[in-house]
Amino acid sequence: MRIEKNANGITYRSTYRDVKQLYEYNADGAMMRWEYADSGVNTKFKAERKAGAIIIRGISKGQPVNKSLEAGDRVWLQNSEFGLLDFLKAKEKSKDFVVVAPEDLSIKKLRATRAAEEEITLKDKKIRAFKLTARLRGFLSLFWQSTYWYRLPELTFVRYKADGLPGVPEVDIQLVREKAMKQGDIGQFGESK
Repeated sequence: MRIEKNANGITYRSTYRDVKQLYEYNADGAMMRWEYADSGVNTKFKAERKAGAIIIRGISKGQPVNKSLEAGDRVWLQNSEFGLLDFLKAKEKSKDFVVVAPEDLSIKKLRATRAAEEEITLKDKKIRAFKLTARLRGFLSLFWQSTYWYRLPELTFVRYKADGLPGVPEVDIQLVREKAMKQGDIGQFGESK
C-alpha cells in the first residue's frame, strides 16, 4: 500500500495478486474516486462521486459498463480499513457507510461499530489492539461481517478478517512486515495461512 498526500487530499494505491486499486480522498476526507483492475477476470473500471451518485465506467468481466449508482449523502468508504480511522478517532459508537461491490457493481450498505481493546497475537508477538466490526445492513447482516484491528496507541491498521458469504471464501489479511517509515510507505500486508 502506498500513500500519497498533497493539498487536494490523499491517494492510496494497493496491489494484491491480480488486483490493483487506487482510492482518492479529498482534503475533507471524502472518497471521490476509486480505480479497480483485476487482470484475472478482465475487469478495469473507474468509479467517481458526482453529487449524490457514484458513476462507474470501464469494463467488468469483459463487458462494457457505464452506470450510475444512487448513493445520496451516504459516506462512501471503499477502503474501509483506512477510511474508518476518522471514526475511531472521533470516538463515535457506530458509523454507516457504503461500498461498491466489485463483483457485481452494486452498492452495499454497512454499519461499523466499536468493539473494545484486546490483546492479539501478530507475528508471534502479543500486542494491544482496538477492534471494530462492520456488518452489512438488513437481512444479510446475519451472514456476513468483517473485523478490523488497529494497533494501539497509534491506531496502525494491522489485521482484517471477513466471513465468507455462501460461495465466497473467508479472508484474513495481516500486517506481515513494516519498514522504517518514509513518505508513502505504510507496511506490507499478506494473507494469513
